[in-house]
Amino acid sequence: MRLLFLLLALVFGWLIWEGVSQGRLRVNGWWGRVRWCYRSREPVMFWMSMGSYGLCFLIGLLFGVFAKVA
Repeated sequence: MRLLFLLLALVFGWLIWEGVSQGRLRVNGWWGRVRWCYRSREPVMFWMSMGSYGLCFLIGLLFGVFAKVA
């Protein structure tokens, strides 16, 4: 379980790094389609998505580090 959360944190960390370095994020569109959200065109959507990715990264990291090993 611990590895799963750390893997989840790694995926969201990658998405955050990609968004900061390139100025665009992969976000889910309608009906499960993936689309690009650009910082210059849609700043509110970009930063809201970045915040939710950051929250998912933090939760995954905390649960991965502090989870009890069964």
